[in-house]
Amino acid sequence: MERRGFNVVVYLDDFLVIGETFNECRDAYNALINLLRRLGFSVNWKKVCDPTTRLTFLGTVIDTVAGTLSLEKQKMSALITCLKQYMARKRASRRQLESLAGKLVWASNVIPWGKTHVRPIFNAISTLKKAAHKCKLDSLRRDFLWWNKWLIAGNNTRLIWDFRPECRVFTVSSVFAGGAFHNGDWYYTNWEQDAPRLGASHINVKELAAIVLAAYRWGHLWSSCRVIVHTDSEVAMHILNKGASPNHMYHVRLRQQLDEEVVFWRSQLFAPSTKSTYKSHLRAYAKFCAEI
Repeated sequence: MERRGFNVVVYLDDFLVIGETFNECRDAYNALINLLRRLGFSVNWKKVCDPTTRLTFLGTVIDTVAGTLSLEKQKMSALITCLKQYMARKRASRRQLESLAGKLVWASNVIPWGKTHVRPIFNAISTLKKAAHKCKLDSLRRDFLWWNKWLIAGNNTRLIWDFRPECRVFTVSSVFAGGAFHNGDWYYTNWEQDAPRLGASHINVKELAAIVLAAYRWGHLWSSCRVIVHTDSEVAMHILNKGASPNHMYHVRLRQQLDEEVVFWRSQLFAPSTKSTYKSHLRAYAKFCAEI
């Protein structure tokens, strides 16, 4: 189909045809049906949908006129009921957690930062060797509450096309210090002096910390904007795009330690040593900003 110039998404035995016009979708639809018949596949006509601007694919409602992706109401209601059941439980087996994680991964395709609150469930699954083995759910209740809040509030729609104005922020970090630049403003931090709780952390954590602190400093300017972060760390880039890290330590620090560090900065704003630190590193950092 792709060699014929058609845009087709395939997931097992489900097919989604995408086209710019009705005629393009109709031609791709006819070509796909003919191809499946020639290959000997049987077609479930109850699931077949003629070219349209609104359809449901894999439980996600696609509306090309409104330009939105949303969760199917029936499945969303079932997911809310399922979450409430888990919130009332004390333990769950590996098989049960895998079933719940699969449903939440599906919802994460639409709900922003959903994967951040699915990763702890996968971490819990990895500690159980057999399907019948169980674990306590105390450590997952915060994530269950987050999901329940988002689903009940009806925040289950995502834009297909993002036309919001762009905001760009540049961050960098080393073992000793980190900083960021955005729209003519910048900040610098010495990990040992300004954030001692991160002083001994891995460089990947510090790269993420630089991004988190940049969000705290300029986040109020990013309302209704599409934020693009430039970083030289591929690990930070992938974690930020996915909203989660497979490394349990990094994920916990993203959700807990870095949050505490932001609170620390908020209460103190700048450590007493920061003024002298600014003076001693201003020239080097200004040169860095000029080269961006």
